[in-house]
Amino acid sequence: MMQKKLLLVFASMVFLAAGAFASGALSVSLNSLDPINVGGSVTLTATVSASGDNVSNAQASITLPTGLTSSDATTQSIGTLNAGSNSSKSWNITGGSSGTYTITVSASGDSVTTQTANATLTVNGAGFITVSTTTSPASTLTAIDQTTTLALSFSNTGGSSSTVTVATTPLTGLTMTSGSSSNIFDLNAGQSSSLSWAFRMDTAGDKTISVAITSTANNPDDLSFSLTGPAAAQTTPQSPGGSDTNTNTSASPPSTDAGNVGGVSRGSDESGGSEPDDGSGTPENPQVSADLCKNVKCADKNPCTTDSCTPETGKCKFTPKLDGALCGDNKFCSAGLCKEKAKASAQAEQQKQGADNNGIVALLGGLGIIGIVVVIAALAAVAYLVFLRK
Repeated sequence: MMQKKLLLVFASMVFLAAGAFASGALSVSLNSLDPINVGGSVTLTATVSASGDNVSNAQASITLPTGLTSSDATTQSIGTLNAGSNSSKSWNITGGSSGTYTITVSASGDSVTTQTANATLTVNGAGFITVSTTTSPASTLTAIDQTTTLALSFSNTGGSSSTVTVATTPLTGLTMTSGSSSNIFDLNAGQSSSLSWAFRMDTAGDKTISVAITSTANNPDDLSFSLTGPAAAQTTPQSPGGSDTNTNTSASPPSTDAGNVGGVSRGSDESGGSEPDDGSGTPENPQVSADLCKNVKCADKNPCTTDSCTPETGKCKFTPKLDGALCGDNKFCSAGLCKEKAKASAQAEQQKQGADNNGIVALLGGLGIIGIVVVIAALAAVAYLVFLRK
């Protein structure tokens, strides 16, 4: 009987001792963190659990390295945490500078061992956009409708993505034939992209292409490209008469000198005189090129002259063609004029007969009165002999 009582007393003491030495325990776990850019934020959540027994005055504390900040309280109270239960506490963390950081969270309470857990956070550096010209537009365009090309390359040398905006503006008279005047695109860290445009010169004069560049990371310098365009078209000087031709209506042959065509004065001769243009169409000393005949038109509308221009003076020459040269149907040239064949033949025959008559008269005049008598007597003798034969 006594032995049973002693056994009961011993069991009770063991039970009481076990209850006196029994205690709870804590554990803590953290969520994983994705990388952020400088200035960005991320939320870290710590889950604290109790086991074995209830834990009173439980709390969670965070330790942030330099470069990271949080507006939340460093230590957050949980209170009594019953065995088998858990509680979560969070901090919003901001990256102030680039780098890889280790964040420590500890869980503690009355009569329990403090537990810790670590989380890693990567903070990328800010994006940085650089721009380079891969193809520059031609500095000089010599003709209307000539085209040129511009190409730019964009790179993000920073640690985070950035949005780039590009606005391209050509000056009036320069038309963008390919490419877009407005471009918006994203560049991740280490990424590059390029844009190109083509332009056509529509009007004379100098032009400018302006390119404005901005980004969410930084604002690169704007670009400007100057183009020298063709000069305004030059007008060929015109004579007061406004005509470059002159029809020869005079009966006299045309002069071979540019100073007189068809009896009308046309300015100075080839010696370089400085007489003004009289309206016949030949400009005075035209300053259009080294060849002064480049913009001079010589034409007198006379088929019996050869029209030409002297390059050194810019003056017209009208040289008569050889007599007998054809100048139309049943027509030929004579003394620089175009005449009908029938009239010319009759005139030639008359001239021949006149020449014969003149020859006889001249012969008789040379013989004198005595000579004429001798000739008449001879003719009479010949006539008499002919008569006798009959």
